[in-house]
Amino acid sequence: MTQGETLKIMAVLQAAYPNFYRGMTRQDAEGVVVRTREKEAISRHAIAGAYMFARGADFVRAAINMMIYGDKAKNEYYMSNVYNHAVRLGLKTGVYDIAADAFACVGTPRQLREYLER
Repeated sequence: MTQGETLKIMAVLQAAYPNFYRGMTRQDAEGVVVRTREKEAISRHAIAGAYMFARGADFVRAAINMMIYGDKAKNEYYMSNVYNHAVRLGLKTGVYDIAADAFACVGTPRQLREYLER
């Protein structure tokens, strides 16, 4: 990874979706992610479920570290935890804010139906 290259996490402000508590990010003053947490509010940024790595090899390295250390939440592996390991590996991670009116949660069959019926 070159200097200044950033991995992205798409996020939505929790204030727009008060019950959206799946994964959360905490950032430093420059907006770089310093920690993620699954199923626990640690900031106003909730992870929207879209993840991107600049290089596949970086994802594989971080994911393998997560599994080696058994880093689970509620006895399951989560993508948000991969980003904690990316941070530990020195990979710069940022967020992409999604406007509340541009986000649609389609995580359940009912939510998908409601979205498609709009």
